[in-house]
Amino acid sequence: MKIFISILILLLCKSLYATEQVADILYYKNQKIHIYSYPLESRVKNDSTLNAKLDKLGCFSTACWRRVIGIYEIKNDSLFLIGLKEPCERKPLRLDHYFGNSEISNGRVFVDWFSGHINEGYGKYLGFSASNLNYIYENKIEVDINEGKTSNIRVTNQVKSKILGAWGNNQLGNAIIEFYSDSIYFSDSNLTYKYTISSDTIKVFLNDTIIERIQILEISDDWLQLNYLKLGITEKVSKRN
Repeated sequence: MKIFISILILLLCKSLYATEQVADILYYKNQKIHIYSYPLESRVKNDSTLNAKLDKLGCFSTACWRRVIGIYEIKNDSLFLIGLKEPCERKPLRLDHYFGNSEISNGRVFVDWFSGHINEGYGKYLGFSASNLNYIYENKIEVDINEGKTSNIRVTNQVKSKILGAWGNNQLGNAIIEFYSDSIYFSDSNLTYKYTISSDTIKVFLNDTIIERIQILEISDDWLQLNYLKLGITEKVSKRN
């Protein structure tokens, strides 16, 4: 019986950590950014009182093993906790139920217990980078944090150029090909295509089926030379204004 219970616990823990975790939320200059560095986690590990209060929430989600969703903002070169949500129904929690009045100022808590690095994408979702195994967004923010003080905030737009091209015999219609710093994204008015990139070859998927392989033959400032292997055609694609 003990062996059986041990196996159940082991399987539960494996499932718990295998489940994709829900993000915390960071606001910076009116932008909402999902972050996965979880600044509150280090505080909970070292604060038995806070840990016990979270245990009493009565909400358990395998998508949030830390038991609570933190909402943060960066202001005046500092990171603040401005809200909490329970992960089951995403209902807001009162900060003063989990932090003392001496820590709360203007409805927020200075996150002086956290040192680390935030590196997240935000804005328009572009696709998934198979080479880097991460989701690609239009913008990226990087922040260094030392005991709650922020520095070296770097915001970059990952768009390099946007190019409009016709897909040969209109098999896919007029498609927009958007080039980003580490990915390429295809779409038209009706469909969105997934892709993977290997060296100079792009594989285009529709409903998990490869519908085209494209070689990038030549790149200039104003156009691309593309070779559509399945269609058997070569095409020059001009930059979109």
